[in-house]
Amino acid sequence: MNAVALRAHVESVLAKRCPAPFAPLRPKLNEKIPTGMAELDRLTAGGVPQGELSEICGPASSGRTSLLLALMAEVTSRG
Repeated sequence: MNAVALRAHVESVLAKRCPAPFAPLRPKLNEKIPTGMAELDRLTAGGVPQGELSEICGPASSGRTSLLLALMAEVTSRG
């Protein structure tokens, strides 16, 4: 099966599950999710970038878990 036929087959199978499996994603306009921690939001110019991968690192007891719990609370409060 050539690449064109394979792509057509995959798209037909996924058509009922995904609206456009190979469509490019629309770019976000630099949207940020507030962390719920005012000082951190100020330092990061508004929060964590939405739709991007962010790595939270630091030594033991540095607040990584607290930050992520606050971020999850902020996201879930938005619905």
